[in-house]
Amino acid sequence: MHRSGTSLVAEIVHELGVGLGPDDTMLKPDVSENPRGYWEQTAIRSVNDQILRSLGGSWWRPPACPPRWERDPGLVPFRDAARRALGEIAGDAPRWGFKDPRCSITLPFWQTVTDDLDYVVCLRDPAQVVASMKRRYQHAPRDQRLPLGSRIWPPSWARLWIRYTIDALRYTSGCRAIVVRYEQLLVPDSSELARLGAFVGGSAPDRLDRARAVVDPALWRQRDVASSRMRLRPSMKRAARIYRELSAGLG
Repeated sequence: MHRSGTSLVAEIVHELGVGLGPDDTMLKPDVSENPRGYWEQTAIRSVNDQILRSLGGSWWRPPACPPRWERDPGLVPFRDAARRALGEIAGDAPRWGFKDPRCSITLPFWQTVTDDLDYVVCLRDPAQVVASMKRRYQHAPRDQRLPLGSRIWPPSWARLWIRYTIDALRYTSGCRAIVVRYEQLLVPDSSELARLGAFVGGSAPDRLDRARAVVDPALWRQRDVASSRMRLRPSMKRAARIYRELSAGLG
């Protein structure tokens, strides 16, 4: 889900030895919102946006996807573009990957393009995600706001968190995957980074040291917002419950 630490986790994974593609085709950093960069390839984002539009939705209003939608012949042109994008990312890297929160919704499509994938799912307290999304899209410069008529209120952001989280877990069920807790990554001496290093094959001490160096707790905004303070709206209560259950299951 957006604003869940996906950029931080992508940068960490990069420092742990996973190639994320050419720098010059990455989405440019946002000085105010994401100064260290998004670590997203623009071609991956473009394919995802086209898929969502073709299904009648967008990243902020995900479509209701019919069964086996990923096999629709109408997606063939996007599949060709996706293969080209993955080829450019992979290059000659021994281990490579790509990141875009939209993949939580579109993952079945990518699973038809390439196989033998491992997955890193980012989990953050939905109250913090809602607060971050509200701040990002209500106070962003005009050219960065959502299209006119698409204003989203906090309960809708909570529903979006539920959709992204449930889809990400459902589509990676039975696969080699790890759920990384954003808050735990930012806790000093946490074992979360070592868990991630072991998962991606980057446990060498020098790589772990480089990865730790990119973790800046000062960038942890909305840290004082907690699920217990979410307004008593059904969607927000449900998001908080899902988060508590997932966190308990992760220990």
